[in-house]
Amino acid sequence: DAHRGAGLTLARMGRDVDAIAAWEAAAAADPADVDALYNAGQAHYNRKAYADALRCWQRALERDARDFGLVKKVIQAQHALGHHDDAASTTELLRELWRTSTSAAVRLADEAIVDQFEVADVPVMVALTLRPPDPRSYAIYAFRAPATAKTPAVCVRIETSDYARERGVPFVLSVQRGRDYKALGTSEHLPAYPDLRTTAIRLITEAFGKPDPVAS
Repeated sequence: DAHRGAGLTLARMGRDVDAIAAWEAAAAADPADVDALYNAGQAHYNRKAYADALRCWQRALERDARDFGLVKKVIQAQHALGHHDDAASTTELLRELWRTSTSAAVRLADEAIVDQFEVADVPVMVALTLRPPDPRSYAIYAFRAPATAKTPAVCVRIETSDYARERGVPFVLSVQRGRDYKALGTSEHLPAYPDLRTTAIRLITEAFGKPDPVAS
């Protein structure tokens, strides 16, 4: 507890390296201290030390294999490292944990953030739908970039709907920039996540390269 508390204090002071050392010491002193490993992993992740973040979060999972939040973090680190096949397997575990969890907080989750990255200094959050708000039409993955001073929010989605499924092309790629929505194409099979990620980065880059007609 002393090491963990010291880590929190050091983190608030901006001394991330020292905070990580304190949290690692806390985990070494108490093998059941999952929070210390979680915090150390998040600090590593914030510093873009993704391999170290993954190491901490996987160690934490060894101690609590059904921690929904930890599994999300492992997926984020795996995607950040380009380990997309591993992330796909872990995503299936995440879905299973969500379906079988007895935690009210977990069961109330409609989506999970499974990837984070930046495009032109703009943060992008990738949401995986767990419980569709409307099963007739919903996004499977949504790549969300917030609005900036000059550009409205951008969202790239891979969607499915009853209409698309009836037409034999269940998956629709779309981009929304502010209120402007455009369907870009359809496919019979769900594209692989790395391909979706690459496409989303390109589309978001293009969208942020266009001036906002209101701001210009």
